[in-house]
Amino acid sequence: MTLVERFIEIDGWSTSSKTALLSGLLLSFHVPCTLITGYGVSQLTWFNLSLFNTVFWLWIAAIALCFVLSVMTALLGQEGRWTRWVLLIPYGVFMSATIYGAGGTSTALFAWCPMGVLLIALWYGPRFGWISLLYMFCLLLIVLVVPSSGIVPFAPVFLERSIDTQKNGIYVGAVSFGMMVASTFCFSLVALLVSARQLERAKLDRSARLIARYLPSQLAERHGATINQFVGDGIMIFFGAPQFTSDQDHALRAVRMALEMQRRLSELEDVWVQRGIRKPFRARIGINTGHVSVGDYGSQGRKVYSAIGVQTNIAARIQSHCEPGRVLISDTTWALVKDEVGCTDIGELQMKGVHYPVRVYEVAETAAAPSLP
Repeated sequence: MTLVERFIEIDGWSTSSKTALLSGLLLSFHVPCTLITGYGVSQLTWFNLSLFNTVFWLWIAAIALCFVLSVMTALLGQEGRWTRWVLLIPYGVFMSATIYGAGGTSTALFAWCPMGVLLIALWYGPRFGWISLLYMFCLLLIVLVVPSSGIVPFAPVFLERSIDTQKNGIYVGAVSFGMMVASTFCFSLVALLVSARQLERAKLDRSARLIARYLPSQLAERHGATINQFVGDGIMIFFGAPQFTSDQDHALRAVRMALEMQRRLSELEDVWVQRGIRKPFRARIGINTGHVSVGDYGSQGRKVYSAIGVQTNIAARIQSHCEPGRVLISDTTWALVKDEVGCTDIGELQMKGVHYPVRVYEVAETAAAPSLP
């Protein structure tokens, strides 16, 4: 498995597992960085080493506590969304304290702010990234306002508050080391994320080419559907993945495709009759709308891109109750297409494997709107 594929796998982990990994990586960064930086600045007489050690080792202790809690939650098999807060809140506080201690916006450590928000957004997703951005704004407001209050001295980590002190090679090297490591880590995450998206797109394109190789182009591209699999004389088709528009659009596409298929089968049946084949050439079609799990399933040696879930089973059960040459849809599909497609209420059906009755409708043969390109 390549590094990009491993990253895609990690992206699907539970929140607690992702927090455990991230806090572990942060520990592996902060511990050596603190030791190296502490040794370097200990040679500087104008640097408040005791304050530096207090802040950074408390910071490391907070990360370590988050790591332990996240690992325990992950081992219990829990999602543990709260663990990301356990990491974000103290991390933001200590990062802000470090920025303030070194002089606020006058120091290169200010670059930690955008990098920290970027890291959170890439790791936990954009929604939590927005939360971390707002949190950072609040902390920065405090960092910028406190110096004017006179309650706490400006840049307390510097015993000598001359700007010339920051030109010292040891101090510049210590700060630069931390910035380069943090920048490299964030850049690596961005590169992995972009590569993961490209890999997934390449897999979808390869699947489309394979389908087109074995099926006529009209079949491979009809109506924007994904042909999932052939099982005996049946075909399973789904909409909404890998490209999603809206539930109503997918429902209408499915119904229009089904009616077009029935019309085409009727035409082919006439051809069969003309060639002396008297056995009816007809199909049952059942359509259902609902949430399913879509992705690659199977072993490492053989995987298939498929949709699974109770909603696919309901579609199969509806199909089994359908008369040949007809199209039956569930009430969830009917609610999305009723304004554009004529339907007849068949009533509620009790289906095997489904613990509640499902109301179904038969689509009128003449109800189809013009087919989509």
